[in-house]
Amino acid sequence: MAPPRYEDREQTAVKHEILARYLSAFVPIVGNWASDIAYIDCLAGPWESADANFADTSFGRAIAVLRSTRTVLESRGKSPTMRCLFIERDPVAYSKLKQYSDEITDIEVMTRNWDLTQHIQDVVSFAKERDKSFPFVFIDPKGWEPLQIELVRPILAMAPGEALINLMTSWITRFLSDESKHFDRLLGTDWQKLIQLRGEEQEEELVNSYASAVRAVGNFNYVCTLPVMKPDQDAFHFYMIYATRHLRGVEVFKHQA
Repeated sequence: MAPPRYEDREQTAVKHEILARYLSAFVPIVGNWASDIAYIDCLAGPWESADANFADTSFGRAIAVLRSTRTVLESRGKSPTMRCLFIERDPVAYSKLKQYSDEITDIEVMTRNWDLTQHIQDVVSFAKERDKSFPFVFIDPKGWEPLQIELVRPILAMAPGEALINLMTSWITRFLSDESKHFDRLLGTDWQKLIQLRGEEQEEELVNSYASAVRAVGNFNYVCTLPVMKPDQDAFHFYMIYATRHLRGVEVFKHQA
């Protein structure tokens, strides 16, 4: 059962729990050698938050994890800097995001009222500002446009670096046969073969195609997929796609997820 603050938002609760659990394991591992950890939330919101302190948002959960894991690292004599870049295009949501972030003094937080699709290189520049930095990028769009594989190629190609992506399969499969949606940009492959398929077979091929494209453009050794069910149907709502170049990352993700 989802926490009260996630009432009627069960899928969001699952998504944020996956993010928080993975970060809780990721930061203490990477912090053993990296001098800087950069967490980037490319479409931060907030959306439908029911908590005054935004504890039910991706950025709120991430800040809480960074604080708790910093304590773990300090106990080991490690003190990497921790930076966040929170991006949101909607001006109303952004004003809330900025107000929250401006009150954080113990972690470096930069907020930007950006359309991600116009600022891909700025994201890369932020990640690469410091030596021995390890970026972790979270991309959680409402639709599919920000996930166009050639668009996000520079972000995925950052090495070192890892990414967690929300692929809204239930929405995409509804419109897959609509040529005006240009789903070829999403997959980086001939999407027309997908429209010949139906049901679970189509969804599975969609996920596999996108995961393969992520692996190829980012030169990742491993890409894992995790389905999240709809709360009221025996069907998948979206897939979380995790990309890493290290087997240890796979082990941690599977254990936490």
